[in-house]
Amino acid sequence: MAVRIDELEEITADDLDRLPSDGRRWELLAGTLHVTPAPSGPHQTIAFNLALVLRAARPEGLAVMVAPFDLRPDGRTSLQPDVLVVTADEAAKARTTSVPLLVVEVLSPDSRADDLGSKRVVYEGLGIPSYWILDPEGPTVTELRLVDGRYVEAGVVGPDDRFATDRPFPVTLAVRGLTLP
Repeated sequence: MAVRIDELEEITADDLDRLPSDGRRWELLAGTLHVTPAPSGPHQTIAFNLALVLRAARPEGLAVMVAPFDLRPDGRTSLQPDVLVVTADEAAKARTTSVPLLVVEVLSPDSRADDLGSKRVVYEGLGIPSYWILDPEGPTVTELRLVDGRYVEAGVVGPDDRFATDRPFPVTLAVRGLTLP
């Protein structure tokens, strides 16, 4: 049965499951629906290339997932990070309710405010240890690490640099290489 958004005071994850599939990204932040167009080709290229690099570096028992794969920590929140690292057991499910080890958002004009604002707050509140923000305009990679319950910027790496980290596992990547089709 379809749901009419205008008839709901607050939207739940169950309501979200009944919405039509129309190519847009439907996410739920504290009961508020956020709808953005499907990501662009360059956006998808970056997310795909990053997922390949992460997949090659991941240790056994971990999985790299790409959107659309729902992160549903509760009945009022359903997010689709562009890339996330979860346990292999969580990856085998329809969606994850566990805290990922890493979430990554690729900025786009339609998602920039949410990715830098409300999603960051949610990810921080969930205790996700690592949050990377990829900005195609640089391109740049910003690494945020959870320290004492708050995200702290661990570094920003530009287009001609290599990004190296040990979280959630050791990985090194060429930032500009993420933009290549």
